[in-house]
Amino acid sequence: MNFKNYIGEKVIAKDGREGTIVGVEESNVLIKFQEADPKPFGTIAFENGFLSFEKKEIQEEVEDEKQQAEQREVDRKAKQEAAIERNKNNHKIEVGQRVRRNGKSAKINYEDLYYEGMELIQGQVYGTNSKVIYENICKYLPRDKSLINNFGWHTSMYAQNATQEGYAVWLIGYSNITDASKEKKVNIISPDRKTITTYLDNENTSSYANELRVVFVKEKSGLFVFYGIYKCIESSIGSNIEQFELVTTKYPM
Repeated sequence: MNFKNYIGEKVIAKDGREGTIVGVEESNVLIKFQEADPKPFGTIAFENGFLSFEKKEIQEEVEDEKQQAEQREVDRKAKQEAAIERNKNNHKIEVGQRVRRNGKSAKINYEDLYYEGMELIQGQVYGTNSKVIYENICKYLPRDKSLINNFGWHTSMYAQNATQEGYAVWLIGYSNITDASKEKKVNIISPDRKTITTYLDNENTSSYANELRVVFVKEKSGLFVFYGIYKCIESSIGSNIEQFELVTTKYPM
């Protein structure tokens, strides 16, 4: 619910204190209790009952929204479980493919992959073949399948305007993660995954200002892992460096 619509409304804390909503700051609600300065409270304080509205009709709206959110979560989990079962039966994604892990040969399991109905979450594994990965996720998330030829051997591994939101999709095959000895010539990913710095072969930059990219990175295991959505924060003609900053660790946002 939009708490900006309730600025000026009275609230009651669980300990009986009465306060007034005086503003909204990012995801927090600012509440002033008597003579004290306004304090920020997360909206969860209304969901768990620590805070409630004085007006009965507004409090009922809060409770209704909480119930709806809980039902959406139940539906989402059911959809995820059903999708996993469908894919187990249909063998749609590279299940059974052998990869190297810690110097040993191992098979990809269903648990390694994310499925239809699920969000892309940072750290989830999607396989080893960039073309197959792009083709498969096209089936489950809104993407332009016609751009599949941008992926595979000797390709850019990048497709612009590939999602319904207009985001690019970028699979990074070479970086300081896969080969530290090349870190001055390729993609440098910070240890906390918050930035990616790309050193281009020439000075013709390929990114648009503020461009958003859905990014997968190949790790030492040979598996591509979803890292998040990144925003281009530095890209200019005459420079062979592009820099990207993490916006969110999941897709859709």
